Amino acid sequence: MPHPDMKRRVLLIIYNAAHFRELFRLAKMLISSGLYVPMILFVSPYPTLGEHYQCCLDYGINTWVRGQPLVPRKRAWWTTPLLLPSLLVNAVRFMARWALPTFLRKLLMGSVAKVRKRLLLIWIQIADHLRETKLRFLERLRASDLVLVHLIRAYKQLRYCRHVCKILRPDLVVLAEDNVEYISGAWVRAAHFLQIPVLIVPYCLAGAEEPAAVYLHDARHHADAQKNRSLARLYPHWVYEYQGRRLVRLPASRALPLEWLRISSPLPWLMNSTYADAIAVESPFMKNFYQRQGISPSQLVITGTASDDMMYRVLENLHCYRNELYAQYGMLPDRPMLLCALPPITSAMSALREEFLDYQEMIRFWLDSLRKIEGYNIFISLHPTMNYWDFAFLDEGGWWGIAIAPPDTSRMIALCDIYIASVSSTIRWAIACGKPVINYDVYRFRFPDFRPARGVVTVEKKEDFRRVLWRLTSDSRYYQVLQQAQLESRKYWGMIDGKSDERLLALMGRLIAQYQHAPQPSATRKLPYFPRAVFRSKQAA
Repeated sequence: MPHPDMKRRVLLIIYNAAHFRELFRLAKMLISSGLYVPMILFVSPYPTLGEHYQCCLDYGINTWVRGQPLVPRKRAWWTTPLLLPSLLVNAVRFMARWALPTFLRKLLMGSVAKVRKRLLLIWIQIADHLRETKLRFLERLRASDLVLVHLIRAYKQLRYCRHVCKILRPDLVVLAEDNVEYISGAWVRAAHFLQIPVLIVPYCLAGAEEPAAVYLHDARHHADAQKNRSLARLYPHWVYEYQGRRLVRLPASRALPLEWLRISSPLPWLMNSTYADAIAVESPFMKNFYQRQGISPSQLVITGTASDDMMYRVLENLHCYRNELYAQYGMLPDRPMLLCALPPITSAMSALREEFLDYQEMIRFWLDSLRKIEGYNIFISLHPTMNYWDFAFLDEGGWWGIAIAPPDTSRMIALCDIYIASVSSTIRWAIACGKPVINYDVYRFRFPDFRPARGVVTVEKKEDFRRVLWRLTSDSRYYQVLQQAQLESRKYWGMIDGKSDERLLALMGRLIAQYQHAPQPSATRKLPYFPRAVFRSKQAA
């Protein structure tokens, strides 16, 4: 095993809980390899950050949260004069104790105490007033949509990224996604400025249609709006045509600073369109998907992910892991398992109202439909944006066969027999594991991602959902047909062979070696320009 000083350092950047699940598994893989030392940085706050932070510390991983000092701070030389007032006061107090009589000293001390108390109260009032003024100013500044405000914010992000890379000096920076909404391109630019390679390890799959469906009715993202016309004219790759409407990925006040600072993405509408050195895609399907969306093929490397290896181990010992899960939740051990991922709230509520009054009614329909299923142990998987306590009553119903699933969705998919979701990118895991899928497109997004998969049944109406659900759970022949269809195409949708860790480590080694032998610091790479036709919705076409 290499000496600790000879191990390569890998910096993992985490923005949310979904990033943590994938990159923490990658960190454990790096530790077990004995070749790398992972370092984790939490950049943005989210509800379970404290729990995840402690988990990293318990595992012995060097971990920071943005705002914490990366190294112990030393006292600056210019702070020494600030101690002089305190030294003078202590000196006067010491001299008075020996030079003045006792009665005079007590009289003066009483007067000094009153004056000091009065001055302290005045100072507290002034400090509170200044603090409230500062908070009001910062709130107004954060709420402001001025270009200057977003420019300062983006520049501070870029400076912070450079500071982190300069202090920690990692051999490799790993992101779970490159997304203009996170300004994650600053990490790519900062790392390349210091001759450090950047690797993207995607945790999900999303095309340009997904954000377009969310922003379709948001006037701030309309390209024809007065504030966005200059952005659409100067940077046409920020424009995407969806259902006959031209949209911009971000409002001009947020997008223009990214272009000025050169921390934008080549194709802002595509998640993981990046100037990073490589994207570690998990399957041939994901590689073809990104290529069709317009990402350069030279960046795409098929490796699989740490989640793929975990699912491989679960499938190899399926009954053992499943019985442990059933025992943990007090469920009957001889039943098959159904996993249902509830859809989160989105801005596409107009499509939902065609059959439901509101989101709560839709969730009740999903749960009522699942309760009517007999002979299955059912687990409900919550989206990271959902509040556990809104569904905590399900954990009390283990005796009737329904419970909230643990947060590790990939592991639960490998354990289940049937998977139900709503246009979720996790469907690809179910196909790779050979699990029949019901894709209930409740928001009518109609994304084409999983149409080639014959083992995925897509429905849009309540009646069709209940009919397919009943048939799949009661007709064994129908179940076997869908399962066989999934098994025939599983290698195209995932690398479930237990060797993804070897391929990832080899890719990391190649990236680090390339930069070690590079004669000059690398600038932001210019990828091939893709015409605006790439950013036209297939539905609009």
